[in-house]
Amino acid sequence: MLAPQVPSAYAHQRIAGLFPFHVSVSAMTVNCAEPPYPTTAQRRAARRREFMGGRLCAKRALAGLGAVAASVGKQASGAPHWPEGFVGSISHTRDLCAAVVAQHYAGRSLGLDIECNGAAVSTLAALILAPSEAAPTSLFGAGNWLTAIFSAKEAFYKCDFPAHRQFLHFHDWRTAFQQRGERFGTFTIAPVCSDHTPRSGIGFWSLDEAHIYTGFSTSSTAD
Repeated sequence: MLAPQVPSAYAHQRIAGLFPFHVSVSAMTVNCAEPPYPTTAQRRAARRREFMGGRLCAKRALAGLGAVAASVGKQASGAPHWPEGFVGSISHTRDLCAAVVAQHYAGRSLGLDIECNGAAVSTLAALILAPSEAAPTSLFGAGNWLTAIFSAKEAFYKCDFPAHRQFLHFHDWRTAFQQRGERFGTFTIAPVCSDHTPRSGIGFWSLDEAHIYTGFSTSSTAD
């Protein structure tokens, strides 16, 4: 069994702080680790446990906003289909699943991503990085900066897709991180070229010994 690295209550606090409006959060530790040389069946079983853990968290997060009987469907793209009146996002790693849900208002969308520290490998750099991101940022260190950038763009994409229905290439968008406290800060994302329309919104990041947490949301005046 994989020993939980981060208590779900601790992860709950980290995730809730990623959004500038009230959200309902559910997080749970899971064991989705694979053996050193997994078979296809073992890989599928691990992915299935992650999926089910994420959906269970989504149901609990919805219940936290009073939607006790609501369930989360699946769109043709594979993205979650949230019940009317709600927006949300799901993320999962090999040891942690989480979901965040908020009341829907015009212009409101959100995206959550969680990654194990160091999860993004250097062979993926060409797919993830914009030209201006080629040097590691001191906020995350050489071993985790690529994961931080990937996670920020993943959270941004999850937030952006429901509104624009566009598949985005990560290397076409550049991130800028700011530190606001110990292991906590904000980030923005902008297009590299004029082919893409700039997006409004704000991102937050948080880091602990096991994971990087990122959230991106569009502005909304209601709560």
